[in-house]
Amino acid sequence: WIYYTVMCPGANRESAWERARTHVHAMRWKYGDMEPSANRSGELPEPPPLSDKDEDQLRKATLLGSGADIAEQVAGIQDAVDIDLDIVARSYFPTMTFDEQAEVMQLLAEEVAPLL
Repeated sequence: WIYYTVMCPGANRESAWERARTHVHAMRWKYGDMEPSANRSGELPEPPPLSDKDEDQLRKATLLGSGADIAEQVAGIQDAVDIDLDIVARSYFPTMTFDEQAEVMQLLAEEVAPLL
């Protein structure tokens, strides 16, 4: 089994969420916009404002924090199921710049992966 989840490393959970918030929202919103966008030309519209309820749900569904924080969250997921489970980091955010995206990938590789 594979568990595919959004991960965003940072100094702590709060700073990681501040970094990822708009990108996670845009990524999730875009899935709902796929069908309407098939018949729409022009530039991609901005995602709608993020409600407090939606933000809370997105934040809970995103693994955030230091490498140790994320590894702890992954361990909790693995402990909660009674099957072998591979965790896949979903951390490509099209709304990030190349440099921001490269930094996220580097942090995942250097600070999270060694703890898993």
